[in-house]
Amino acid sequence: MDFRGHCAVAMLTFALFALAIFISPLPKTPATLIFSLLACFVGANLPDLDIKTSKPHRYAMRVTAAATAFFLALLVVSVVLHSDVNTQSVLLKLTVISVTTLLVVFLVSRLPHRGPTHGVLGISAYALLLLLITLLFGFPLAVAFLITLAGVAGYASHILADEASTFFKKKKSKRKRR
Repeated sequence: MDFRGHCAVAMLTFALFALAIFISPLPKTPATLIFSLLACFVGANLPDLDIKTSKPHRYAMRVTAAATAFFLALLVVSVVLHSDVNTQSVLLKLTVISVTTLLVVFLVSRLPHRGPTHGVLGISAYALLLLLITLLFGFPLAVAFLITLAGVAGYASHILADEASTFFKKKKSKRKRR
């Protein structure tokens, strides 16, 4: 399945996820929904970072490199201008996250396609990383779990969509041989 297909599956997954949030007693703030949507969308495209020519890989490299440079520059300026400690703390967190993300994207691109990124290891690593980031930024535990669950749902939707498309391609090719 290609990038557009995974994006469409992510939107469908998030729509079902948002419906579940609305009928449950869980927190329903706009920030929770926006970060859940982002986590779901990223999760749905993350497994294809192991393909150097894929759109998710190219976008991730560009965005994380630009974010790293931007946050690092802001951090340096805030230190030089003696900004308050809270501002420097947030900028340091953003810089560390963007540098870590850039390193992860670089390392994942060295893995074989449909290797560790397309299984339990990839889902677990993404869930742990997402939970740590949400807690680092002070989200309440229930909201952090909700955002992480949205990310895991998006990641799982990618793997299921890949499996389904492979299954139907094999079935179609068997029919042509007859």
